[in-house]
Amino acid sequence: MLLKNAETFINSLGLCLCSPTSKPKRNILKIHLVFLAKHFCTQASQEIIREVFYKVLFPFLLFSKPRQHTAEMAWDIIKENMPDSAPNAYELLHGCAALVTEEKAKNEDGVQMMSKINLVIAARIARTYIRDFFFASFPKPLAGNIMMSNEYKAHFESLVAKLRDGNPHVQILTHLIMHALIKQLSGEHQIDAAHIILETIGHEQLSRIESLSEDAGELLQVSLKYLHTPMLNAFARVWMARN
Repeated sequence: MLLKNAETFINSLGLCLCSPTSKPKRNILKIHLVFLAKHFCTQASQEIIREVFYKVLFPFLLFSKPRQHTAEMAWDIIKENMPDSAPNAYELLHGCAALVTEEKAKNEDGVQMMSKINLVIAARIARTYIRDFFFASFPKPLAGNIMMSNEYKAHFESLVAKLRDGNPHVQILTHLIMHALIKQLSGEHQIDAAHIILETIGHEQLSRIESLSEDAGELLQVSLKYLHTPMLNAFARVWMARN
């Protein structure tokens, strides 16, 4: 029944769990995420799983001090119920849960560890995005998720839309992924991608990227330390090239 009305179900669940004002209790959130990963997605098409990823899972993947345990829970659920080899696995998540486990095992300082996890997750997701949207062939193989995806255009458009999401965790994870994506591209491909991003968020918003961290605390300030200056400089060069 839910699969027959999958879009309505996913939209409603996303609104209830992931809107900026939503603060679901962790045990309630766990019930919903386990059901989606273990039961709903095993019967769903990849198109429906993609909607689950962007509208329900994505907002809980970023680590921050107030949401560390929630992010850990989300990644544990993905690892246990959506392993890379399973039919319900989602291509952009391939390898990500293992990276989370690997970084946590290093027992580094809490804030630094979570910041590093955010960066490696963003880089892993970004490297799968690119192949088909800007070019039919690439001079060398690319490892990762977005850059190796056959559905780059759909992924890219879905991600660009999240640059204006009202949830600061969604916005910051999206900025981190976009930064990793831009770094992997070069020449006109890099300029084209950055121009689309600029058109979406606006030039003035670039100077306010750091303000996104105010709602999410010290951890995101650490993450954005790695993002803000190089991303701003790269986008400024693109902006001048196009205007």
